[in-house]
Amino acid sequence: MRTRSLLSLLLVLVAVEGGRTRPCRAQPPPAPAAPGPAVAAGPVDEQAEFEKGRNAYRAQRFDEADARFLRMLDPQHGTLHDKVLIKQARMYWAATLLAEHQNEYATSLFETILTEDHDFEPDPLAFPTDVVNAFIDTRARLHEKLEAIAREQYRRAAERRANEEAARQREAARIRLLEQMASEVEVTEKHSRWVALIPFGVGQFQNGQRDLGWFFLGTEATLVAAGVATVPIYWVDLANAHDTYTTQTASIAQQYLDRANVVRYVNLGVYGALAITAITGAIQAEAAYVHDPVRVQQRVVPDLESPELRTPPAPPPAAPSLPLSFGGAALPGRDGRGVSGATLSLTASF
Repeated sequence: MRTRSLLSLLLVLVAVEGGRTRPCRAQPPPAPAAPGPAVAAGPVDEQAEFEKGRNAYRAQRFDEADARFLRMLDPQHGTLHDKVLIKQARMYWAATLLAEHQNEYATSLFETILTEDHDFEPDPLAFPTDVVNAFIDTRARLHEKLEAIAREQYRRAAERRANEEAARQREAARIRLLEQMASEVEVTEKHSRWVALIPFGVGQFQNGQRDLGWFFLGTEATLVAAGVATVPIYWVDLANAHDTYTTQTASIAQQYLDRANVVRYVNLGVYGALAITAITGAIQAEAAYVHDPVRVQQRVVPDLESPELRTPPAPPPAAPSLPLSFGGAALPGRDGRGVSGATLSLTASF
């Protein structure tokens, strides 16, 4: 009977100890790169939660610290969102796991910290020497990986800067092109072949041949002036020949008549040269005729920093008001008794 009682007591003790045994981890604790929003009934003080976990570690309550840091760094419902607190919490969690002799899981946390921030340094006063040494050993093993990460970050930063510089250059080129397009306007000139037939270089000026235009204008104007100048000389010589023939000898009258004929021949030659020059100018203008040419005309582009553009336009003046006033008075009756009527007045000032 006593032997059966001792056996029953032994089974009870084994059951109690088995219930107090801590379950092993099936996989390393996840390292949340970007923790999601916490599912909680109210706002969580992240600093206070972190302090509770750190105090549990310092008090060597490693089971409590492990549970708190696991809850804080849960990838789905973690309560920490501040990047600095997340790195510190991972460091204390790794120290907690080292204290619980779970070195593999602690090393995975060290690798996560160094992967995200390869310049991270643990506080040697806050952690034991074995924790700091384990962190240093992990960093030494990850040296090549960390260098590759740093080179990749540098490459991405350089590529981003190059893309930004290229975008700035494209924007500057686009602005220069817009300014050029805004400063130039195409003007279509209406030309006519009938205008090209007009003398005095009009056709040449229409075709844009200014030198030829001035040549024909000057030549034809000179010939016209010379032809006009010979007309009064011719008429004066004719009049002198007539007067001399009636009052003096016929030889002197013949001299005046011969000189008038010479002036007439000169006049005809001048007008003949004028006709030839005008015809030549018309032919040249028709040969060089261009139908409705398009030319680019420059115009001034206003500066965006000019006071005229920066100052808003003044509002239009308000319409002038026309003050009006009304008045009225009663008209007394005959003999000052009663009221016989009333007067109304409308007064306006302009």
